[in-house]
Amino acid sequence: MFKKVIISFFIVALILIASTVYLLVQKSNPPEVFKDEEKNTIVSVQVEEVTYEDYSESFSYYGRVNSSQVVHLVSEVTGIIKNADIPLEEGQLFKKGQLLINISSDEREMELKAMKSELISTFSYMMLNLNHAFPDEYSKWQKFFKKISVEKPLPPLPKVINSEETTYLANQGFLSNYYNIKAQEINLDKHKMSAPFNGAYILVEREIGSTVYPGLELASIICTDALEIEVEIKPEDIEWISTGGTVSVYTTGSTAGIPGTVDRISPFVSPTSQMMKMFVSIDPSSESSLVTGQYVEVKIPSLVVEQVMEIPREAIVQDFMVYTVENNQLEMFFAEIVRQNEDTALIRGPEEGSLLVIESVVDAESGMPVNVIGYD
Repeated sequence: MFKKVIISFFIVALILIASTVYLLVQKSNPPEVFKDEEKNTIVSVQVEEVTYEDYSESFSYYGRVNSSQVVHLVSEVTGIIKNADIPLEEGQLFKKGQLLINISSDEREMELKAMKSELISTFSYMMLNLNHAFPDEYSKWQKFFKKISVEKPLPPLPKVINSEETTYLANQGFLSNYYNIKAQEINLDKHKMSAPFNGAYILVEREIGSTVYPGLELASIICTDALEIEVEIKPEDIEWISTGGTVSVYTTGSTAGIPGTVDRISPFVSPTSQMMKMFVSIDPSSESSLVTGQYVEVKIPSLVVEQVMEIPREAIVQDFMVYTVENNQLEMFFAEIVRQNEDTALIRGPEEGSLLVIESVVDAESGMPVNVIGYD
């Protein structure tokens, strides 16, 4: 029993000693009190003195050479393709006037000769009545009759002034026969197709010996003398380019420019590329080495913008405002954005000699105190 009392007393004593030690430690190390301290940090900004001068810049785009004339040869008649002046092959060059397509027409030619022969027979009988009914008009019809040949196209009709004369010719069936023959002559001409310009075949759909019919596409040709370059340009650059303006065209590795002229500019923006198209024509007399399908560089001559200042685009805020520094404070100022390049912009507005902020400032506002960097 006595031993239990001693143990209990000893435990109580230990608890009292531990409590006393804890209180003494707390008094000697009071808890720290943290207070928010306002820090008035002044931002440093990079500036540049506003000066205006004439700005000159040339820019270039890349485009593809195309022929300004592409013609699709389509058959309007039925027949078999025969040999012409040049081979019917892709890439084959030809000269203006050469026979490109020759479709068999023997049967049509025979039919046409038969129709002309019948017309001659009919008209020879009519000549007797014409001399009797219209003696004053007989000489002109006699001249017309002598010009008719089964081997040649019909001559033009003499001018008919008398309505009675016209009625007589119509009643005899002469006018309908004449115009039917002229229509067949036109149709016969469609069996042959001649080159409208110097060029080349870019696509051949049918071969020699193939049977063709109306509406069938035979080949596609391009003019090799009239070349143009299709160039996609930024809409913002349109105001610096005018129709009729001159440009220089460069092929890969070339240092000598080929002269070109801005022929036309599309009045719309492509919905896919968001670019506009410019077409540059090449003078045929330039003797250039350009060929259809080739990619080239098109350089636009230097444009001159008067009295502007070039600044980084990041210095522009709210699309058309900039910051200046007056008495070590920011002031917002309106700027006229004359032109925007990829990384810079040309502006007017702030007074010459003032200090313009040329960088982006986080949380900037008018009246904000700043330190100036880059200006003594």
